Amino acid sequence: MAEQVLPQALYLSNMRKAVKIRERTPEDIFKPTNGIIHHFKTMHRYTLEMFRTCQFCPQFREIIHKALIDKNIQASLESQKKLNWCREVRKLVALKTNGDGNCLMHATSQYMWGVQDTDLVLRKALFSTLKETDTRNFKFRWQLESLKSQEFVSGL
Repeated sequence: MAEQVLPQALYLSNMRKAVKIRERTPEDIFKPTNGIIHHFKTMHRYTLEMFRTCQFCPQFREIIHKALIDKNIQASLESQKKLNWCREVRKLVALKTNGDGNCLMHATSQYMWGVQDTDLVLRKALFSTLKETDTRNFKFRWQLESLKSQEFVSGL
């Protein structure tokens, strides 16, 4: 039986830090009284960018990828042309997350701080913003980007 080299989830490598991040995140979200967009007061300074794995030997790179990336979801999204269909932008990866319907916010939180959004802090902030905002602007922008995307894909 092979020895487990890395923890099952990124946050398990430092539980104390994960707990601190989860405690601090809700307290750090700020919604200005004259504005609609939530933002972080200080947590944005602590975000990280996933490191490039090409610098590691292939065996270790595979261990890291196996621990962090959901290859089945990655392949599915790519085959449906929903991820990495444009060769001109940086390639994205599907991070392993809880399969509870909150995967986008889990992945966002995991990418920014290394912990999933298990307390639904980001999801609640997004919901609040969309609920309290004139959604016509969001809808118009989404429709415009959707048309641009369709035009690009059909031109390939």
